[in-house]
Amino acid sequence: MDEDVKDKVLFLTNSELGQASVCLAVVHEFLLRPEYDVHIGSFPLLGPTVTKVNERAKSLASAQQEATFHPLCGLSMQDAYMQKVGNRRTFNNVHGVGLRGAMSAYNSVLPNALAPWNGSEYMAVYFQCFSLIQDVQPVVVVVDPLLAPAIDACRKLKIDHLVLSPNTLKDHCQPKLANFWKFPALCSGYLYPLRLHQVIPNTILVLGLGLAIHKSSELKELKRYRNENELDGKTPGMVCRSGDKTPFLVPSKKEYEFSRRVPSNFTLCGPIVRPWDALETENADLARFVRRGPTIVANFGTHVVFNNATARQFAEGIALLLERRPETQVLWKLKWDPDIKVEDRAFESIRDAIAERRVRITDWLVEPMSLLMSGHIECVVHHGGSNAFHEAIRAGVPQVILPIWFDTYDFAARVEWLKIGVWANRKTAPSINGKHLGRALIRVLASNDSPKIFANAKALASQLGPHEGRVVACEKIIEVIKAQKKGKDKNDQNQKKQAEEVNIQQLPVRNEERTPEEVTSQEIALGTLNAMY
Repeated sequence: MDEDVKDKVLFLTNSELGQASVCLAVVHEFLLRPEYDVHIGSFPLLGPTVTKVNERAKSLASAQQEATFHPLCGLSMQDAYMQKVGNRRTFNNVHGVGLRGAMSAYNSVLPNALAPWNGSEYMAVYFQCFSLIQDVQPVVVVVDPLLAPAIDACRKLKIDHLVLSPNTLKDHCQPKLANFWKFPALCSGYLYPLRLHQVIPNTILVLGLGLAIHKSSELKELKRYRNENELDGKTPGMVCRSGDKTPFLVPSKKEYEFSRRVPSNFTLCGPIVRPWDALETENADLARFVRRGPTIVANFGTHVVFNNATARQFAEGIALLLERRPETQVLWKLKWDPDIKVEDRAFESIRDAIAERRVRITDWLVEPMSLLMSGHIECVVHHGGSNAFHEAIRAGVPQVILPIWFDTYDFAARVEWLKIGVWANRKTAPSINGKHLGRALIRVLASNDSPKIFANAKALASQLGPHEGRVVACEKIIEVIKAQKKGKDKNDQNQKKQAEEVNIQQLPVRNEERTPEEVTSQEIALGTLNAMY
């Protein structure tokens, strides 16, 4: 192989930033290594973000190359899901918690989340990924765990691949049936560790989840369609099945992970966050704002939207904090439900604070890490998304969480268990209650518990180690590439040795007159030996 030919690495990911962010973070690291040719396959929505990743790699680290973006046709995960369930992204219309709420989620919204594509949509994405892998010819594929068609394509082509996940170890691996008796069931809203009285309902939920998945007509139909199209077995899922040696890269660390037992095919990278620039460089006006005083940031990601009622409750929570701690500022990224008419009275409780510029409401923010690492952010309020949780962990910033669905409740339970923040709507989830939010903010920022919460958050950040999670993930992928090459070289040597033995056995040992066939065989054999030595 020509030494000047670069090794190609292909990333296949969903286009939603909740899933794609870890991929883009690791892509940045590969762009700093000129011996690799980086390719990203995703839905068109991610294209502009990949362009920004290329630009940032050049501006932050003088990268000399760019990642090549390959748009996938078909429905994205979010579009397919919304097509089935409609707009369920506000704080009060997804699912409740507890035994009834979680069981309801298992039988309604969860099957659609696990299988957003129907059979034909799934296979359309599968064939796109299959063709892209064949066209790019990468040495390794790095795949999003929720892009199941891509995993199927990797398995069908028998190509080396790794799973790069924004989720935690617990979401992929639960040893010794810990999901029954130790870890809170998905959607349950139970705390960690489980209280004794919660073990039985938690067990019921785990069994109920398994039954719901088993009975799901959507999942059955998808499996049938796949099998009819020569994709054997079950549809790839989040949980790493027994015997599966596929390498998994996750943003967990033992210091903040529920499980202390780590399977050999899992690498705990720590927070996998995208690189950031100084806030002054990113947005000078925003930098001036946060320098004025201690600031809290409210950021609910790309999916969560507010209606008038939830915005009013959130504003009332802010008002309670500002009354108790007037020097505090609030930077609130607010994304409205596009189907409503916004009412001014939603902000009635903070109208004066807005006029005094103590509360700043925006629909866009800079790279979150630029804000969190500025030294002026005292607390971050979010919905319990994995990326938001890990960004705050990396920055050592306390968290107030308002979980809304599925695994976001796990992250709310984590911050309480780690004593680095507060679950603000535990009694009303998924809805927001202004008084409860206000109390949570005051507890983190203006109570006797505040110093300990701040200290715990800083201490946890200090234990993450010297390397960024994206670097750890990148180096693990490179390790897999090198091991693959070593194995290929060894296999080539074995084949070479076998060929020598076969060819030597074919050499004639007599001096008799030979037939034309024998002459040809001997010359071929000698020619082979000459080529080998």
